[in-house]
Amino acid sequence: MSKSKWVLVATVFVGVVVSSLRRVLAVLSPVPTWARDLNCDGRVSIAEWYEAGIDHGWRSAVGGPSGCMEVFRFKDGLPDVLWCDQAPRCRRSEG
Repeated sequence: MSKSKWVLVATVFVGVVVSSLRRVLAVLSPVPTWARDLNCDGRVSIAEWYEAGIDHGWRSAVGGPSGCMEVFRFKDGLPDVLWCDQAPRCRRSEG
C-alpha cells in the first residue's frame, strides 16, 4: 500500500475514533436527556443532545430561583437554561 493510502486510512481511522469518543462523552454526560432542550422549544434535537452532552454541565442554580437546576457551559461556567419545578419549567438564561 502506498504512503498516500496509509495517510488516508489513518485519517479516516482517527476521525472514527474521535467521533466515537464524542458519542461516549455525550452518553456519559450528567445532563439528563430531557434537560438538553437548549432552546426551550419542547423538543431535544440531535444537535442539542450532542452539544448539551459534550459542552455543558448540570448543577443547582447559582444565585437563581430556588428549586431550579441549570445547564451551564463548561467553557465559561455561565448558565444557558434553567429547569425549575414551577412554571415555566424551561427558562433561557439572560446571560
